Amino acid sequence: MLKASFGSYVLMSFVSSLLVVIHAFSLKRYFYNAVVYLTKSKIATVVLGNCGVVCLLLVGKFMQAVFLGPLRFREEERLQVRIREAVIESCLAMTVFREEFNSKFIGLFAVLLFLKIFHWLSRDRVEYMEEQPNAPLLAHARLISLMAVLFALDIRLVVSCATYTMQYGPSFLVLFAFEFAVLSISLISTITRYGLNSADSYLEGRWDAKGMISFYNELLCDASQLIVYIAFFLYVQAFYTLPLHIIRDIYLTFTKFHKRCVDFLRYRRVASSMNELFPDATEQDFSDGDRTCIICREEMQSAKKLNCGHIFHVRCLQSWLRRQLSCPVCRANVEVSTRGSNTRNEAVSVLRNYLVHATHFISEAFT
Repeated sequence: MLKASFGSYVLMSFVSSLLVVIHAFSLKRYFYNAVVYLTKSKIATVVLGNCGVVCLLLVGKFMQAVFLGPLRFREEERLQVRIREAVIESCLAMTVFREEFNSKFIGLFAVLLFLKIFHWLSRDRVEYMEEQPNAPLLAHARLISLMAVLFALDIRLVVSCATYTMQYGPSFLVLFAFEFAVLSISLISTITRYGLNSADSYLEGRWDAKGMISFYNELLCDASQLIVYIAFFLYVQAFYTLPLHIIRDIYLTFTKFHKRCVDFLRYRRVASSMNELFPDATEQDFSDGDRTCIICREEMQSAKKLNCGHIFHVRCLQSWLRRQLSCPVCRANVEVSTRGSNTRNEAVSVLRNYLVHATHFISEAFT
């Protein structure tokens, strides 16, 4: 039923567009006059704009079939929520550039939303392949091709919008330059994550450094996006007005970045004091429990014991604690030390210094 209704909508859109064009050429004899009429007529603009949206949807359907195949329910559910949030934020952004609102703005907004959708889907598909490492080679080839196409489009659009802004001064293109820059950073992080998952799968899950590299990848992505958001906020504030739509993104990115800094400092304290925090497992511990490490599924000759009583390889425990400070079996919290407030203060100090230097650098760039 849904496919039939979509097909009817596409057919009606093309037929109505064809009728509008025929009507324009019947009223205006020459090609130029007919084009001018189509651009100035409100009805013609709406009909042809709707036809453009339909064409974009068809291209999206084609790209989905080629690069992704059928979407999973989880991907569709996430996509609907993200599209709704993106449209609301874009409507708020339009209020900042309302004096420059035109058909070009609408066209770039449609392209931006189109690319965002496939960025979200590629990231979700990378997460799915991380959970299902035995995906066929064709699925990997399609995903790699999609990310390569998206990366090329991101770079091209960032360069085009930024070049125009630097040559002709402030315009609504600065919004799209920053948006495409954020997408590029996110895509680079997704590509890196995919490469790490592929390498770990090749090594049969025995790559100990994967967790730490993944953490640095996400930390660098959040830091880079935070710089871009702050730069855009200062730029728009300097040449336009207060960009309310970007405050939410700055807050969410800052919160994620702060949490990663806190987690990293806590993990670094754990890693540097493993012997003091966790005692060595005794033969009695091995006889009471199981010699098989639940993380790597291999037999243990030596191990560390958590406060909850579960034992693990030292190497496996370190790798696990990079991701979360809880027991892999019972999920009990791992108590680091009594210096938790110091850890938070260190994270706040790191963030404060980072934001001061980033803001100073960006302000100097605009002056």
